[in-house]
Amino acid sequence: MSALLTGSADIILAGPETVVYTDQQGTKDAPVVFGQLTHCDGSFIVSKENETNFTLDNLVGETIIGGRQGGLPAMTLQYIIEHNGYSIGTKNTDINLRTDVAFNLTASVWEAESSTKYCTLFEPTATNIEKECKGYVVASLGELSGSIPYTCFATKQSYLKKHGQQAEKFLKAIKKAYTFISTHTSNEVAESLKPSFAGNTTEEIASAVEQYLTIQAWGADLTLSQESFNNLMNVMLKAKIITKTSNWSDIVDNTIAQKLN
Repeated sequence: MSALLTGSADIILAGPETVVYTDQQGTKDAPVVFGQLTHCDGSFIVSKENETNFTLDNLVGETIIGGRQGGLPAMTLQYIIEHNGYSIGTKNTDINLRTDVAFNLTASVWEAESSTKYCTLFEPTATNIEKECKGYVVASLGELSGSIPYTCFATKQSYLKKHGQQAEKFLKAIKKAYTFISTHTSNEVAESLKPSFAGNTTEEIASAVEQYLTIQAWGADLTLSQESFNNLMNVMLKAKIITKTSNWSDIVDNTIAQKLN
């Protein structure tokens, strides 16, 4: 978002909560979401024990590293915990949700702390942890949370007015990528992704692709619906990151995405 606001980027991929923050701060030429990429939380709960019948009950009295405060991963996990009747805290009857670990350090901190049983990780990191026999993927936050606009493409309103054709071409490329992923085998998709994931095997990337297809993280529809946006507002309000809702029409411009449906 900083890159977008300072002009060093024209389009960004980010959590839509960042657009809400700028809207509520009264930012001039405020960014808007013009396309949605992922439709649910793409992270997975990883445990140091193999828990084949995992439920949220398993988290009670335990610590889970869940992302940085104010970020959508941590807010989604908090929403899941509290929406299902559990409390967050440090008592034996609570779930201790930690939001003090930087995103890129989650796995290493979790591995180093024997008292921390759980963390949330994205793919392919989660699969790599399993392969190295350091932990086990026990649940998908996307399945637990349901539909939430998790990552979206955003740009300034002025950019859409001046460079609408470029923005449309950009979303057409995203649509083409989704079509490729949904019509090819996981191994074929993995081979095309491999140059972007140095150090990962085709099998590891294919496993990650299958995980995300299973939870329907990606979708053919690039619009951000008002219903989905309202779910996001509920998550942010529950986390007490905001105290009022933003208007869907101020945050989202589906004009281009609707043309591609």
